This record gives sequence, structure tokens and C-alpha cells, in this order.
Amino acid sequence: MLSPANKLVIACFCLLNTITITAQAKLGNTVTQNNLLYGEPNKIAPFPSKRGFSGNIIYPIDANWKIKVFYAEDKAIIEHLLPQNSHSKFTKDEAKAWTLKMFGEADRGPYKTQLNFPRVEGHFFDSGLIAYEYFLSGKKPNGYKAVKVLFYNDGDKFSKVNPKAYL
Repeated sequence: MLSPANKLVIACFCLLNTITITAQAKLGNTVTQNNLLYGEPNKIAPFPSKRGFSGNIIYPIDANWKIKVFYAEDKAIIEHLLPQNSHSKFTKDEAKAWTLKMFGEADRGPYKTQLNFPRVEGHFFDSGLIAYEYFLSGKKPNGYKAVKVLFYNDGDKFSKVNPKAYL
């Protein structure tokens, strides 16, 4: 038989576990969810809106990274993982790990195509885009400096967008 104190501890653990699972960096989060996840933002820039928060908010991740989230009607529609300074970079594996947190595979839809430009690699899915910006050493990537994930405008699908306009 569990004592009331033990039941309270178990209930608190379950609640914290649920909050941790649901509070992930990803498209579609609300401002409240991201504030719980990241804490106090560094900068808030609201745009005129009649429903919910629209604008962008910058959250510090750590000493090297920040995330800039663009909202429309209180939902995250674009997220940029950016360096705090111009010298920060991460590996391809770290970039992909952040991508999975920011734009889950279930939200992307089927893979459509890839576009490459100097210093940018874009992967297009039915519902959105993942773009990696990287440093070059000669013609080869030498570390990634930013990751951008987004939903297409107005919930469009890939068939209705111009991919070059998104990179």
C-alpha cells in the first residue's frame, strides 16, 4: 500500500514526465509551450494580429545557440536555430538531431526533393522544408551554422509551392 506522500511523489513525477515529453522544440508549438521549454525570451517582436500572438521571439538555447521562432496566430510556423556568434558551428549529426526536435518526421509528410545552393541545402517535404546552412572549405561543407524548418504558407502542400522561393 502506498502512503499519500508516495502517491504525491509519483503523481508529480508523472506530471513532469508528461510536460517534458510534450514540450519539445517543434513547429506547431504555441508561445506558452515554447516559453515553458526555453524560459524567458531574449527578444519579442509582435506583429499586428487579431487572433493570438503573431511575430517572432528569440530564445537562448545555450552560450553558443539561440532559436528564433516565427508565430502566426499563436502557432510556430518557422524556426531558425542560429549561432550566438559568427564562429559557432555544429556537426551534421548535431544539425540532424536538432531538425528531428524542431520538425518531427510525422509532421513532414513524404519526401519530395532536394535543392542545393552554395552554402545551403534544402530538403522539401509535402508539408514543409528543412534547410541547412553551412560553412564551406573549398567545395565541401565544413560545419553547419544554422538550421531552418518551416511549414509552407497557409498550409499549402509541396505541389503548390515554388521551392526556389523558400531557399
